[in-house]
Amino acid sequence: MVRKLVQLHSHGTVGRVNRVPLRSIRTERFADILGHYAQFCFRHGYAASTRRNLREHGVRFFMFLESRCLLDTSEMSSHTIVDYVNSLSVYSYHSVGLSLTGLRSLLAFLHTNGYHHLDLSEAVPHQQARSGSTVPSTWSHEDVLTLLHALDRGNPCGKRDYAILLLVTRLGLRAVDVRNLKLESLKWSTNRIEFVQSKTSQSVYLPLLKDVGWAIIDYLEHARPKSDSSFVFLRHTAPYQSLGEGNCFYHIISRCLKIAGMTASLDQKLGMHSLRHTLASTLLAKHAPLSTIAGMLGHASVESTAVYLKTELNALRACALQSPGGTA
Repeated sequence: MVRKLVQLHSHGTVGRVNRVPLRSIRTERFADILGHYAQFCFRHGYAASTRRNLREHGVRFFMFLESRCLLDTSEMSSHTIVDYVNSLSVYSYHSVGLSLTGLRSLLAFLHTNGYHHLDLSEAVPHQQARSGSTVPSTWSHEDVLTLLHALDRGNPCGKRDYAILLLVTRLGLRAVDVRNLKLESLKWSTNRIEFVQSKTSQSVYLPLLKDVGWAIIDYLEHARPKSDSSFVFLRHTAPYQSLGEGNCFYHIISRCLKIAGMTASLDQKLGMHSLRHTLASTLLAKHAPLSTIAGMLGHASVESTAVYLKTELNALRACALQSPGGTA
């Protein structure tokens, strides 16, 4: 509450600090513009998650304009942009960076499509990059096994969730690629999985490991609902269709943690992405080249993979320099 009062006093409006559903904007013109913007993003092939995030940033910006009684985009000025950027001060560094990117995209769209005579995206400041400033959360080998054993593989949902977890823990797939995995991606004759990544649009070819393959077969033969859908993993309640776009499978991990009686510290982020981090760190500890790890995880650049060096403490200790006093 105090933070909100400070924000109201400093910026004349109160932003939403938590990721909660945003209310609809009131101005019909803003709603129409947002609809055109969504179509623009779709036509240009933006991923569903990207379109969803850009819309959220757009709604937040238009709500800010409404709070300032600006009901037409032509009334905006560079001062408006500065005031909005200042109002983002209550958000985390990472959230501010995403908001600035979203704002820059929206303002460029407004100018290109005649909603404003100036390209106000140039007034949006650039945030200094702090890439890789945090250490990725990882699991121990024992905790990963405990997580997998907590699943009840005697029921259909358990078989599905077990196969999903193996795809992430053994092959490092992103949640979005697990959701979008098609039956045609399973190349049984060559024991490979082939698909195009949603994030990078790059083709990925991974070995269909024995345990992963048998888990998928068990699901397909004994648990998957009868459906003409081309997706591997489906909802287990009617209608039997592909899993929702926003499904990041955290409910699977949360349920397993509860069953296994496992707890996490406050600074640990134990979502599906942390299992990708764990795989990368494990491969690194076994001296796999960064280029190999990058190819397996589908990173567009080895620099994206280098962040996992921070989790390999033994390797970091080996790089420590001796100080003049004789201590590391």
